[in-house]
Amino acid sequence: MEGLDLMNVIILVFGIYILYAAVMLGVKDRIDHNIMAGRDKKDEMIRDMKGFKVYMLWRSLLLGIMTVFSGGYTMIQPQLGLPCIPEQAEIPLTLLYVGYICFYLYSVQEASKKFW
Repeated sequence: MEGLDLMNVIILVFGIYILYAAVMLGVKDRIDHNIMAGRDKKDEMIRDMKGFKVYMLWRSLLLGIMTVFSGGYTMIQPQLGLPCIPEQAEIPLTLLYVGYICFYLYSVQEASKKFW
């Protein structure tokens, strides 16, 4: 396994973890404090669980989908005969992904202020 493949596997697994945390928030109202809030936040101290769920659910789902795509596409693309991502699109897609990660981190900070 090449180094790039290993990195893609790590990114893919992290994306699946994010999706799992988002589903647990949506289904069981369980907050993954490693992803969606600080570790110093306690579930019993949240003021508005429904508001937090509405605020963070779609953001977490989108981050999970983007992360799974980022890690998984280059791994399955050759096996399924999918088209390669054009070189001209790689930098804009990377900037979009990094920009969304920054937006997500900002959203986590805002959610901590707003709902705790």
